[in-house]
Amino acid sequence: MNMVAETAIRKLRELRYLAGAREILGTAPVPARDDGVIVFSMIGTRVLLPYLVAAKSLHCRLGMGSFALLDDGTLTTTDREVLAHHLGNPRIFSIADVDPGPCPNGGCWERLLTLLDLRRDHYVIQLDSDTVTLGPLPE
Repeated sequence: MNMVAETAIRKLRELRYLAGAREILGTAPVPARDDGVIVFSMIGTRVLLPYLVAAKSLHCRLGMGSFALLDDGTLTTTDREVLAHHLGNPRIFSIADVDPGPCPNGGCWERLLTLLDLRRDHYVIQLDSDTVTLGPLPE
């Protein structure tokens, strides 16, 4: 298969996934818990729906924790309202407010540095938006 066809198929699969992921907006909000566990992610408006699928599927299986996010600079007011409703008003940090110090700029380091700050007082689980938790989490 040539590169153009592969790209087209990938794009179609992505659009189909996003159409299905939209249904997450009709689900009940997560009962975020202040129990010392934080589920942390860096997200932007492009991955809002996949992130909600990842976050809600993890929380359903984990049964604990609250959410904290690093805004990559693209979250809109509407995105923040959706996140507040579905995830119990997660703490949202702005990437522009993270001082990378001697580390390079560019997202990865800001995410890791924010995670390191959070872990001082919490057990932090980093969650990527391209995951879905389907089974038990005994560990």
